[in-house]
Amino acid sequence: MKAELENGIRALLKKAKEDYTVGLIELKISVSGNYEPIQDEIYKFIDEAAFDENLVLSPDNGVNVLYDDDGFTRIFIKVYDTDRLFDYIKELEKRVQVRENPQVLLSTLNKAITMLEDYNNMYGDKHNKTQEINDLDEILKLHQD
Repeated sequence: MKAELENGIRALLKKAKEDYTVGLIELKISVSGNYEPIQDEIYKFIDEAAFDENLVLSPDNGVNVLYDDDGFTRIFIKVYDTDRLFDYIKELEKRVQVRENPQVLLSTLNKAITMLEDYNNMYGDKHNKTQEINDLDEILKLHQD
């Protein structure tokens, strides 16, 4: 497999990682020439390169190599960013915990209000946080009903 193709695929995967996408990431690269005969080698390389970036190939046709009549091979890649998926799962778990136990949210808001009031008292009008305290207090009242 050509080094340019390998470098292009690695750059594409690295860019996908930087985009911070949750869910399916679909990538496409086009190269001149017919690469269909070595599609197994391409699949293996992409699988290893994706693993290096903490990306996992989609179980549903993660890599497709198609040669067309224009003399180009188009490589379609479908991956998931495992780091982002785990971050998203953690966020969903937090949401479920708050919904199941609204007292956690109320306790957190009360602590935030106390901290802001302490900050206000310590620094006075120089760093006035009264509006933030009022906003948090309103949210707290909404969740007490």
